[in-house]
Amino acid sequence: MNTPPSIRQLAAIAGVSRTTVSLALRNHPSIAAKTRARIQEIATAHGYIQDPVISSLMNKLRVGRSNRPGEKLAFLTMWPNLKDWKALCQADRNYYHYFEGARERAAMLGYDLEVFVGKGAGMTARRLSNILYTRNIRGLIIPGVPQPRGHLSLDWEHFACVALSHTVFKPDLDRVSHFHFEGMMLALRRLKQYGYKRIGYANTIDQDERGHHGWVAAYLAYQQTHPDECKIPPFFEKKWNAKIFNAWVRDNALEVVISNWLLPTDKARQAGIEVPPGVSYVSLDIQDDNLDESTALIAGVDQQAKTLGMTAVDVVVSHIQRSDFGLPANPKITHLGGVWRDGATLLKKR
Repeated sequence: MNTPPSIRQLAAIAGVSRTTVSLALRNHPSIAAKTRARIQEIATAHGYIQDPVISSLMNKLRVGRSNRPGEKLAFLTMWPNLKDWKALCQADRNYYHYFEGARERAAMLGYDLEVFVGKGAGMTARRLSNILYTRNIRGLIIPGVPQPRGHLSLDWEHFACVALSHTVFKPDLDRVSHFHFEGMMLALRRLKQYGYKRIGYANTIDQDERGHHGWVAAYLAYQQTHPDECKIPPFFEKKWNAKIFNAWVRDNALEVVISNWLLPTDKARQAGIEVPPGVSYVSLDIQDDNLDESTALIAGVDQQAKTLGMTAVDVVVSHIQRSDFGLPANPKITHLGGVWRDGATLLKKR
């Protein structure tokens, strides 16, 4: 059996230095793409096998070097300006917790995390790429963008990236996201346990699309394995219409409404339906620290936004440590489940 070649032997075969071979095998951007490809092909052809012990030691050395001051990751928001970004963090506390979780995890790994605004007057893909590159920022965490099917342009070959949502539609990046399908299933299982049968899901199309239609998919799948009395058509519109929504609640004799924001409860109350006891309400995205005292105990799914932010950093730093820059050939999705929280908007029927 032939012995796999060493780095030194590969360097002699390729006619380059050992350092060039080492960097090329780690896909480092300092080596030209054609040179990397040629060396990697030579390594494969000659049966080169990376030593896992040495690899682990080198990763530890790279993590140690990342503790130098000035090593940064970018939290790249695609809102028009920093003021709009801060307003978003107040209105939707998930974004605040994404950043806080990411910042905390980055610090543990020896990185600073800085917010960058990717839109605004005069900002182009080339200019933004140059700003990030000249500041020696190699890792990008991209939270949700304003549109549910957002398109982004950058010189991707310089960066390790992870999208913190499903709203970055193009290019197809590695992403970390709440598992929306399982979040809906968690809510439905808990409602069944509490004795509910007439369960309705209400949302706008764009809100459901931001979760890659995981919520409505789970809702419809659940109905296929339950009695006909549980098969309520979802309220699924382009925008809220109070008259149609309230008629849907009454016509279907709903016991509980599921959504990811509070608008359904407001519309129900305006129509004289108390929440509860007239109808209960479950949120697919509870954010208690953003609610006033009258709505502070909403029942539903906590998406664990801070943990999502921390996980995004783990993903992007692992890419940096492997010198794995550019768009992924096979994008990966890391889904995290939420946790159930009881609240005053949901009465236990049994």
